[in-house]
Amino acid sequence: MSIIITGSTKGIGNALAHQFAAEGHDLITVARNQSELDLQAKQIHQQYGVTVNAIAADLSDELGIQFLISSILSFKKPIDALINNAGSYIAADIHSEPDNALQKMLSINLISAVNITKGLLPLFLEQRHGHIFNMCSVANITPIPAAISYTVSKYALYGFTKCLREDLMTKGIKVTAVIPGSTLTASWEGTTLPADRFIQPEDVASAIFNAFTLSSGACMDEIIIRPQLGTL
Repeated sequence: MSIIITGSTKGIGNALAHQFAAEGHDLITVARNQSELDLQAKQIHQQYGVTVNAIAADLSDELGIQFLISSILSFKKPIDALINNAGSYIAADIHSEPDNALQKMLSINLISAVNITKGLLPLFLEQRHGHIFNMCSVANITPIPAAISYTVSKYALYGFTKCLREDLMTKGIKVTAVIPGSTLTASWEGTTLPADRFIQPEDVASAIFNAFTLSSGACMDEIIIRPQLGTL
């Protein structure tokens, strides 16, 4: 059983790779840096004994997405889950953000997920099974004016996920929106707040894996996880 994880080398993506590998799933890992991917693949294979195919691709670029899709299809293996985890964050309001902020947020947080999903959809439809997870955000529940383009991109990804769920529910393919709050990843590097003020990446990975293991007749449409004391 193969699991595709984009943005796999850091934070939630790395936690997902270890979570699924620990349960015996082969992986297709995706990030920009080949050396980081190779190191992660070596460590995971040594620790869990699973096969890891690591693909370096820039998902903000259409050529990178096409390279990723063709590489995955060339393996000629069933895909059990696609986890569109790659994403980026710009902390800026409408008054101060760079002119290209919205384009950047949409290309990484939305368009990459849409195009990867579209490119692999014929395989999912042929299989008539599989699970697609899209990493949304609590920003698509409560807007963050101080990160306006990020918020817009996550709202759009959430809308795409809801449409995809409705479209694929009779075709044997599950779709889940993952909606985490403040998670202790590299984006919080340097914070003086205690770790228990955050969600841990392993919390999100565990929740996704639990949704993946539900019976064939059940689908968790949304996974919402917040820090116990509220989103930061």
